[in-house]
Amino acid sequence: MAPGKRKSTCPFWQGFCRYFIQGIRILYMNILITGGNGQLGWELNRSIPGTCKVYSCSKSDLDITDSKRVLDEVRDFKPDCIINTAAYTAV
Repeated sequence: MAPGKRKSTCPFWQGFCRYFIQGIRILYMNILITGGNGQLGWELNRSIPGTCKVYSCSKSDLDITDSKRVLDEVRDFKPDCIINTAAYTAV
C-alpha cells in the first residue's frame, strides 16, 4: 500500500516517526502491519502519518503462519517497524 495523504493526531506516531533536520520536521518510516483488515490494524493504519510508507496486509495478502512468505515480504519491503495486529477471533 503506497503512502497516502493522511494526517495523524496520535501522539505515539507523532513521537515515533518524527525526525528533525535543521528545524524542518520530516516524518518517515517503513511500517509493516499484519492483520490490516481487522479493527485494530485498520485504525492503526489510519492514524499513521501519510509520509510513512505503510504495507498493511490482510491474511489473504500475507499469511503469518507461512514463515517463508513472511521472510520474503520482510526482505522485499524492508520495514523499520513490524506491528502484528493479526488475531484469531473465532474463539
